[in-house]
Amino acid sequence: MHFDGYGAFAKHLRKVASKVEAAQRRGLRQGAAMMAATAKGMHGEYQPSDRVSNAWAPLAPRTVAERTRRGFSPDEPLLRTGALRDSIGFSVQGDEALVGSTSPLAVHHEKGTARIPPRPVFSKTAVIHGRGAARLVGAHVAATMASMPVDALLKKKP
Repeated sequence: MHFDGYGAFAKHLRKVASKVEAAQRRGLRQGAAMMAATAKGMHGEYQPSDRVSNAWAPLAPRTVAERTRRGFSPDEPLLRTGALRDSIGFSVQGDEALVGSTSPLAVHHEKGTARIPPRPVFSKTAVIHGRGAARLVGAHVAATMASMPVDALLKKKP
C-alpha cells in the first residue's frame, strides 16, 4: 500500500482500527483450532521425542492385557473410548486462545504420575504449532491493516 502523506495513512488506520480486533480473533480461532486438532490426533499414536519430551513409552504389558480383556485395541496409547480425545477443545476470550481438555485425566497423562508415564499432547502441540499459530494471528491482523485477503499473506514465505 502507498499513502500520499501521513494524513492519508492516519485516515486508513482509523478506517481499519475497528476491524483489527475481529481479525485478531479470527487468527486466534484458526490457530487454536489447528492446535486442538493436532492434540486430538496424537491419541492412539506413539509420539517421537522432541525438544520438550521423550518418545512415548510403550504401554505396560499389564495395560495391554487389561485393554484386550475389556475389548479395546491392545496398543493405542491414550485411546480407549475416545472420551479423553473428544474432551479436547479450544476457546477464544479477548486476546487469548485457550487449548485444553475438560477431562481431569488429561493432566495426569500430560505430566505423568507414579504409575503412568507422561504422554504429553499439549506441550508437543505447542512445539509443533506455536510459531505457526502466532503467524496466523499476525497474518490476519496485517491483512486487515493492508486491506488484502489473509490468504495472500499466508502464501508468502517469511
